[in-house]
Amino acid sequence: MRPPKLTVVKTIRRRDIQIMNKRAVAVYKIKVLLLTALLLVTTDVSPQESKKVSHGNMLARMAPAASVFAPAARLSETGLIAFSAGGQIYVMNSDGSGVSPVTDRVPEVRNLYPALSPDGSRIAFIRDEGVGNYALCVIGVDGKNLQRITGGDIPLGEPAWSPDGSRLAYVRGYDPTSEGFAGLTSCSPDIYVIDVASRKEVNVTQGAGGTDPSWSPDGTRIAFSSNRDGNYEIYTAALNGSQSFNGSQIQRLTYTEWAEAEPSWSPDGGRIAYVAHLIQANSECGFMPTGGAINLASSSVYLMNADGSNQTSLAGTTGTTELSWSPSGAWLALALRVRGDAQIYVIDAWGGNLTKLTSDPTPKYSPSWARYQTTSK
Repeated sequence: MRPPKLTVVKTIRRRDIQIMNKRAVAVYKIKVLLLTALLLVTTDVSPQESKKVSHGNMLARMAPAASVFAPAARLSETGLIAFSAGGQIYVMNSDGSGVSPVTDRVPEVRNLYPALSPDGSRIAFIRDEGVGNYALCVIGVDGKNLQRITGGDIPLGEPAWSPDGSRLAYVRGYDPTSEGFAGLTSCSPDIYVIDVASRKEVNVTQGAGGTDPSWSPDGTRIAFSSNRDGNYEIYTAALNGSQSFNGSQIQRLTYTEWAEAEPSWSPDGGRIAYVAHLIQANSECGFMPTGGAINLASSSVYLMNADGSNQTSLAGTTGTTELSWSPSGAWLALALRVRGDAQIYVIDAWGGNLTKLTSDPTPKYSPSWARYQTTSK
């Protein structure tokens, strides 16, 4: 039989543990309250957005970019992201490091709408020369070998590489869905496709109107935005032998009272991401900033299957203007406005881990992630 004294000692220790546990719980509650207060003070998510962004996402926004993602996820997403800022083109690593300029500063010249080639070696972009001249150009990611592909006195925008890197789709004419420069002529924008080597081009929309082209991974279809039915909606169309759209194979995917734009086809071809809840532009042609023609206050990212089914919003993306898929299709790069500050973010394709990659005050636009894995800088 055990001595009574030993039983008393055990009882005292059990009580001590209970007291310690109660104190630990109290300390934990205090830490949670302090952390919540800190988040409310420091996060740059608006009150409306905070309802959509999870607690984990807000923590991610406060942490350094390199520590936000699980190591396996980040290792699978190497490569470069191109973007425009202050009229210049830049590239950076997919974690936001290694930002470097690609274009040189020239007075009165703005370089816009960068599009990384599928292999990540070249960037197509629009050069606004400031004297009524516009050019579709291609340049190496190292800033060398600048080429002028086509141009003229009509505004150009939104270049997009074909999957094999041989052709470029782009917009010619006034584009009210863009965040770019002012339109001088041509109310209705059209989509053209040009062969980079031969410079042979064709108007694929043929006056019916279209903006924001994005190629399917197999190169047989293009997703685009158009107001051909009275409101900017997302369509896909097959290309025929002459590279014009086959009129019998144009499919409208969205039907809303809002305007939809900036479709981006996923690398596996199964989904299309796009920006929804834009307010329809009803301005006449003329000299005006195209970015002022739409209301971005409620814009956000939506995902849908390539046939238009299963349209769902991506939480935490209010204020998105443009987007681009990562090579694996697990992430999206976003040009996102938060309280008027336009920066480049990444978010996973399920609406988590929203992470800010750029932070200086210059507004950022047109993120472009190379379709295939590329070498980081």
